[in-house]
Amino acid sequence: MISILWSLMTRATTCSTLADGAFTDPAIWSCGCDPSSCDTLIIEHEVFHTGDLMLSANYLRISAIGSLSVSGRFEVDAGLSCEGVVNAWTIMTMIPYQARCSGTIQAGTIHIENADTFFNTGHIEVVDTLFCGDFSVMVNDGSITADRCFSANVFYNNASCTFNKGLGAGTGWVNAGDMAGGGAFSFHGFFENEAGAVIRTDSLFIFNNTALVHGTITTDSAFFIGNQFISGGMTLYPDGAVVCHDFYNYGLINGGGSICIAAHSENHGALQGVIDICDATPLLTQPPFLDLNDGTFTLGVDYCEDGYCASIQSVNDQDVSRDILVVPNPASGPCIVRMPSALSITSYDLVDPHGRVVQHGITPPSNELMIQAPGMVGAYSLVLHARNGARMVKPVVLLP
Repeated sequence: MISILWSLMTRATTCSTLADGAFTDPAIWSCGCDPSSCDTLIIEHEVFHTGDLMLSANYLRISAIGSLSVSGRFEVDAGLSCEGVVNAWTIMTMIPYQARCSGTIQAGTIHIENADTFFNTGHIEVVDTLFCGDFSVMVNDGSITADRCFSANVFYNNASCTFNKGLGAGTGWVNAGDMAGGGAFSFHGFFENEAGAVIRTDSLFIFNNTALVHGTITTDSAFFIGNQFISGGMTLYPDGAVVCHDFYNYGLINGGGSICIAAHSENHGALQGVIDICDATPLLTQPPFLDLNDGTFTLGVDYCEDGYCASIQSVNDQDVSRDILVVPNPASGPCIVRMPSALSITSYDLVDPHGRVVQHGITPPSNELMIQAPGMVGAYSLVLHARNGARMVKPVVLLP
């Protein structure tokens, strides 16, 4: 009986650090005991642990002057508040508690398995993958950087996210801030890009029928609505814009925003509404003036002569037209195009005022090329394709 009472007396409800040191050292804790037996832990010093650490206290707080470093796997079956710094090779939250980060969390991988809601107003830096499980809600009002992110439930980005090698989103994703990265961003559930929000990545896929797009989405490579096997859908609002290198639609696009395409375009689904859709270099000479259309459309098409698409540079374009010399210009016969020595052109397109390619040429990498007038009078756009993938546009006037 005496031993039981003594045990209860020595068990601290709240235990704080007194000094720097190892997590398992009782001497650094105010309770003077094994900290894993306490309900609430507060770290206000530099604390470290070698190997894996499993913590099952009710609540863990790292204050603004505290830090916890774990060399292995850090499993937190507790409510978590990080105002200072947490660093571990792997971090996993398991039991449905709220987690908050207003400081810095650094890890090789982070698994938010069953946390009720993870609020971030600080900085989360992940070397490899951030994984948000089926019962997890992530709310980001700070900054998150990771190579990859996989979210099975709902993710709200209100500030800054960077995913260098890709993003896979399941149930829902709402972007009200800035998102950037590389690889593919894939949205398989509800997806909304809110007014003023920005996304830029290599390619983006929408595999659902409830994508709502305001703001701006820019892809350096391709933008997909569905694919050959899975349909997709998007409502593009008047304040929404998609700027892409290549464009593929296998689903339904409806609305009133803008889609600006720099290179290849295909419509295998339905385009409807009052969308301003513009391919800068279309192959089709009839509406919808894309490269390939075996779908349907009930919308007007802009030739890029005016409107939103004409006011911006296409993806991977370079504003170096002032350094490109066309002699003579205007021209009634052949003309010579000379580029700066740093540029190397591999092909070109001559585009008429209606956005149609009337002449295409391939040339060995060179700083100089000759083009022939197509026999039609008018103001043309000479689109030059550089060896590094950049595109440059130069106005050319051709006379009889």
